[in-house]
Amino acid sequence: MTSSWSSPLYIELKYNDASFRYVNYVDVIISSASSQYKLSHVFSVTGNASDMLRYYESHPFGAHDLDPSGCGCPMLQYGGWWGACCLSPCGLTMPLNNHTYPFGWNCTAETTVKLTSVKMMTTR
Repeated sequence: MTSSWSSPLYIELKYNDASFRYVNYVDVIISSASSQYKLSHVFSVTGNASDMLRYYESHPFGAHDLDPSGCGCPMLQYGGWWGACCLSPCGLTMPLNNHTYPFGWNCTAETTVKLTSVKMMTTR
């Protein structure tokens, strides 16, 4: 990706108690590689899930082979996500059974009910 990308984003979350939550963002912009794929313009429209993506606004994208903040966050070994130096203790790219860095959307609220699957969809 060499230029900014803008699109609606729908995130669907399913939990181990058979509940389902979602959040639908009207427009999410991901900047170019030269801007470290920063997330911006995050506007939540509808949904019954927490608006957690807003916490990552203006943060660069990181992955196991890309650590723009240089802090060596161990979460990056599992997959890519936005944030700076382990901003959140959980993420959608974490393994299912890791107690230190759990798979989750909002780990402060997900204490008894655990996230089991996630689906992220967008249109071009």
